[in-house]
Amino acid sequence: MATSHSDAAPTILYGDSEDTYIRPGSFVELRRNQMTTLAVLLRSTLKDTKPTFASLTASGEVFTHDASDSMWVSPEFVTPDIVEQCGIGDAPETTAQHSARVHVVRQLRRFERKFERKQSEYGSRFPKLYDELRNPDPAEWAEVKTADVAAKLKGSSPTVVDGLAAHRLLMDDSFHYLAHPRAHRVAQSFLVRPLNDVRNHERVIEMFRDPDNAQIESFVRKAKGLLQFFNERDKSAQHPPRPVSSSHNLPKFDEDDQRIILFLRQAAMSRRSVQRDWYLAHAMRLLKKVAFFTSGKALTHSDVFTFLKAIGVAAPWEDESWTMPHMYALSKGAPGSSAREQRHEQLAQRRPTPEAALTLTPNADEFYPRDIMQDLRRDFGDMPVYVIDDPEAKELDDGVSVEPVEGSSDESWIHIHIADPTMYLHPQHEISTFARQIATTVYARHRTWAMLPNALTISRFSLGAPLREDWPQGQPMETMTFSARIHTNGEILETKVSAGYIRRPVIVSYDSVDRVLGPPYPETRYPFTPGGKAPERPEARPLSDDASRDLKSIERVAQSLRRKRMEQPLLFWQLEKPAISIPSERTGNLPVLPYIPDRPMYFDGYPIVSYGVDGTIAGRAQLLVTECMILAARVASRTATQLKVPVLRRTLPSPQVQPERRDQFNQLLASRDVDGRVDVSDVLRCGILIHSGSYTLRPAEHAMLGIVDGEGYGRATSPLRRYLDMVTHWQLKAGLLREAGLQSPPMFTPRELKELGTEQGAREYENSRLMAENERYWAVDCVQRVLDANASGTSDPVPMTFDSIVISSITFDIRTRETFVSVHVPALGLMARVTIPADVAIGLTVGDPLRIVVTGTRLGPSTVLAQHAPRAKSS
Repeated sequence: MATSHSDAAPTILYGDSEDTYIRPGSFVELRRNQMTTLAVLLRSTLKDTKPTFASLTASGEVFTHDASDSMWVSPEFVTPDIVEQCGIGDAPETTAQHSARVHVVRQLRRFERKFERKQSEYGSRFPKLYDELRNPDPAEWAEVKTADVAAKLKGSSPTVVDGLAAHRLLMDDSFHYLAHPRAHRVAQSFLVRPLNDVRNHERVIEMFRDPDNAQIESFVRKAKGLLQFFNERDKSAQHPPRPVSSSHNLPKFDEDDQRIILFLRQAAMSRRSVQRDWYLAHAMRLLKKVAFFTSGKALTHSDVFTFLKAIGVAAPWEDESWTMPHMYALSKGAPGSSAREQRHEQLAQRRPTPEAALTLTPNADEFYPRDIMQDLRRDFGDMPVYVIDDPEAKELDDGVSVEPVEGSSDESWIHIHIADPTMYLHPQHEISTFARQIATTVYARHRTWAMLPNALTISRFSLGAPLREDWPQGQPMETMTFSARIHTNGEILETKVSAGYIRRPVIVSYDSVDRVLGPPYPETRYPFTPGGKAPERPEARPLSDDASRDLKSIERVAQSLRRKRMEQPLLFWQLEKPAISIPSERTGNLPVLPYIPDRPMYFDGYPIVSYGVDGTIAGRAQLLVTECMILAARVASRTATQLKVPVLRRTLPSPQVQPERRDQFNQLLASRDVDGRVDVSDVLRCGILIHSGSYTLRPAEHAMLGIVDGEGYGRATSPLRRYLDMVTHWQLKAGLLREAGLQSPPMFTPRELKELGTEQGAREYENSRLMAENERYWAVDCVQRVLDANASGTSDPVPMTFDSIVISSITFDIRTRETFVSVHVPALGLMARVTIPADVAIGLTVGDPLRIVVTGTRLGPSTVLAQHAPRAKSS
């Protein structure tokens, strides 16, 4: 798995990094547990580094909620002065506050009446839209934006009232439309169920209407036998998994069974409770019939997915995160098995020719007939380009080189050379269209979903491709190169972007570079390995004297750039995190079952998993690469400004600090080390709110990277695995061609880019969450296996008592009558939910240490469960 270098902002502290910034005075639609309320936001406050909001409803009550409860937001519904007059209390304290709230409630009720009339008007036309909005392929999902549906309903440009009416109609029809599970307010898009799924649901519901339905009873008999087979198997053995022999005479799934399995797949899809669930209640009836589920507890999506594993429909190592409905773009089944993947690999085999006539708008299945930048490419000759990555990485996006400035010992050129897949791909190519749909390459431990086909990445545009035996002798590698002339004081004196050729890529590992640069070295601990020792890994390859000299020169420049950024009030901290590896398998090579199989599949063995925990100190090689990638993003933004080319920049506002904690925040800034790092406990105690990043067309600040307003941060360093980086390359190429007076392809317009920023931001966010959840799933599974081994007594028990840091306030569960708190466990790199006695809860605050003992785990999402462990009294 390739390492992402281009963002070095601090880890969000187990929060939801969906955009949390909502302005007071905004109209909001709030949804919680299928209850819907219209309101106006009055205020926001910080609690445990998370914002809490208070909104005034049409009944005059103040409703306290989280950002994630807001499904629809319309800013500036009432003016700031009216909001201020309303006061901040739950009840008005003065006559003026009462009058202001009455004014807001009246305005809200008038809007509510308009909205209800509009919803009623569109209600009769809305059901007919499904056939127009669904994917023409009856097996595939589609995606629609709320604004587009509103325009179809109105027949012209929609107003806010039209948009809210469309939103409500889509939300209420969860049989056909599913809201984005975690970033709906930002994305404002819905998934449209495939026609096959809708028809399958209707058929299975018809089966359930008959209590003695023969197809249901047949499936129940098969499922009971499969559950018995599953329960009798030894599931503790860890060795490379092998399919169970067919001699066990397991039943086959007929067409009716497959309909029920598809229904259960839909029921296992994790979704929020803001929409009606059409599947779970029927799934509960079925699981009761097979005695997999008993009454007395609420059935969850996780329970359904666990059942699918038990009957051999899902592999034991599959994570339920991948059942999220919006992951429809990811192919089901074994890697490379889908018709789309096979077609894209075939298309990627084609090659442009330098002599071809230039066409700037080829067909969707054709590459550019020749390199549109070939007349402008700069040849970097024999300059060595250091490609620093993990030894197993295949998608090598970036390399860096250093060039002295003639006549100056105080200046150097740093060149960041980036892979150039847009040499072939144009925005309308069907491979580009899929890249937009998936947004990024998605890595899981059981497989990888590549944004671009291997024939383009590994074989053609990865910077390691020229070292392959089949690479044409003497052929250079095309790049987009981002260059900066830098003074030893960290000042950027000059920038340029050029299409380039490189001829001497030098592939080196982080370990090899760390050996040259020296300590501090990154540390990975192994909590369940005797002595915490790392598994054996290849010894770092020594580098030549020339390479060592160049890398030290690059590091000196990188350090000067970092010191310069440190003049801004930026902070950096890092939580320990799991580092899961499967030594016996190459990542992505674990068996994958068909989405709807015709027979159950079980496995002997389970992957041998190495559970490491990455520490909080980055090695010098990682810091070098990170600084160079940040530099490339700065160069991209500056060049776009110079060329007057619209590009998307990543922006992040300054942390939000409560006024009473400003002095504490200033002390935190003063405690930074030379790399800007601070202690995570101090961050927690300070109560800082880190807003999520977003995309903008302006060269805006990125406060957590120390990039000032007016410079900007334009992502451009990962075009093999992030779609918006390809977009930046397309825009810059068009600008460079136009500057040279050459024919250039059409650019994305500012409006199109703004839509892309919202769309891709939501998809990138979801992909990153899914990858983190997958890593956590494997880590929590390892913890559970250790607990099982301890309980079995078959080996020496592994201590499960750990130190932790409190990351939330105390919560009392009314249902269980238990007091609990969330903590971060550095030794495991995981969050845990800890049950604590009432006397321990008194005075316990965020950032405090807490000794815990791990007692169990749960799925959906994967969570470690623990109890408070009193420290032994010293004698």
